[in-house]
Amino acid sequence: MLARLDAAGVLVWQEVGPWEPGGRWRFETPAQIEAARDRALRVAEAGQASPSILTWTLTNEVAGNGQPAQREYIRQTARRLHAVDPTRPVAADLWGRVLPNRAGVFSVVDAIGVTDYVGWYEGLDKDAAGQAAMTAERLARLRGLYPDKPIVVTELGAAGTDRIAGDGFGGLRYQAALLGRRLRDLRDEPQLSGTIVWNLRDYALRPDFRGGSVLELRPSLTLEPGLNEKGLYDFAGRAKPSLAAVRTAYDDGP
Repeated sequence: MLARLDAAGVLVWQEVGPWEPGGRWRFETPAQIEAARDRALRVAEAGQASPSILTWTLTNEVAGNGQPAQREYIRQTARRLHAVDPTRPVAADLWGRVLPNRAGVFSVVDAIGVTDYVGWYEGLDKDAAGQAAMTAERLARLRGLYPDKPIVVTELGAAGTDRIAGDGFGGLRYQAALLGRRLRDLRDEPQLSGTIVWNLRDYALRPDFRGGSVLELRPSLTLEPGLNEKGLYDFAGRAKPSLAAVRTAYDDGP
């Protein structure tokens, strides 16, 4: 995959740390922390020659200031990665819903990633202007904590399925409208250095997956069981309307 991205000139925000759902961290003992760090270093060593890799990212959706063992992992691994590969920045991805209240351990990384699922997992009671204001306030808080670091929205989007007709929540038109609107808002956000849509293509998860925590807000939501349907292409590789919406949002940039 990296070779194909190298050839295509597509940059990769490469996660090398343990993947955890929002706010969770399982690696508590010194041995577990060492194993997580060693895995990250091995992945970085294997991919170091790929010019498409933009950054090494140590975490997924850290909540708040991080858990103590998580902070230790970030400190140790960032230091080692800087020594192993001084040519690339090291980043940490934060959970947009629960941001840190101090610079803390994230001062040791070079860039900050943050999720933005306003309009999908949260902010459903707000209109378009309210959702934009919600994100702007969060980004301003992050910029105040990290005035000199690039800040990138690394996850943005909503599920889109043809099981839901029209403009219904979770339908293809809802997904396209949300992505187009949110990308235009973020394009003009002065606190932000970049945006990554999550994700390119629908993919299979465990068979009992029904959409995750969004069901707490919309219990009647009917998505395809076992699939993450946030993709711009469906599981069969067919383009969704959201693909055109994303292209337009980026093409209309300054």
